[in-house]
Amino acid sequence: MISTTSFVVDWLERTKEPRVYQVFDSVCNLINEFGEIISLVSKQIGSGPFSIIVDNPMESFQAFLGGKTRISIIPGGLKLGEFILGTTDIPKWQSKIDVGKINIIFLKEIISDSFLEGLKPVISSTSLFSTLDYSIFTDFTEGQININSRFKNRAKTFGRKLCEGILDDNNDLICTGTRGLAGLGGGLTPAGDDFILGVMFANIMMFNENKSKRINSEIVIEASPLTTTLSISWLISAAKGEFDMKWHDLFEAIKKQEIHHVYLGMKEIFTHGSTSGSDAIAGFISLLYFYFNHPNYSNN
Repeated sequence: MISTTSFVVDWLERTKEPRVYQVFDSVCNLINEFGEIISLVSKQIGSGPFSIIVDNPMESFQAFLGGKTRISIIPGGLKLGEFILGTTDIPKWQSKIDVGKINIIFLKEIISDSFLEGLKPVISSTSLFSTLDYSIFTDFTEGQININSRFKNRAKTFGRKLCEGILDDNNDLICTGTRGLAGLGGGLTPAGDDFILGVMFANIMMFNENKSKRINSEIVIEASPLTTTLSISWLISAAKGEFDMKWHDLFEAIKKQEIHHVYLGMKEIFTHGSTSGSDAIAGFISLLYFYFNHPNYSNN
């Protein structure tokens, strides 16, 4: 192993019944008897809040792991069939974002038409960007043959409720918005959940820790029974302020007010899944948009 996190170390200590949950070329998700997931990932995927980066000797995890592969935790290691991963003296990556002070005014640049116009060519046209209140994304609907209007209207309606609930500190709206988005769409992490993740990222950046932690924890409670185990793992991490390396890079670019690196950071996040990255950034942009158009915050 190349690196891991404190969560993974704790998982290995308390788990008695690990098993393969999902396996792909570059990722293998393991789950324990408590429904908690850790991910074995290749170096190309990079660090995440519940990931182990593996210097994989095979071309693909699928080449030596499957749903029936016997998994066991042994002294100093993790046994995956005949393959053993050493787990001692592995560097721990800090997955929690150290928020510090953010220049809120700089965030206005990120939601400007000029910035988003430049970003548009690398955004998935079938993502939830089409639900945002920007005329520059209206043509995205032309390519959304596989996304019906009911889906888009629901995403737009409940995305607005979630964002307005956060800004008004209205728990009923937050819960309604979350329930409307959680599990919306298909895949391992549905589009609605990815949107929520982006909103949670914006939330910890824009508000004090007490408020953001309280709201993000409530979001997880509402979303948990409505979506996938993998998706909830990401949302639980986000509620603790923990994100993968690409989100850390985006945060650093925002903190340093380097707009070109913000663009590059978002472009990297767009590589997550088919539309997952775009859906998550749509959630991030959405909360910023409503923040700067809200009567309590519009003068910032």
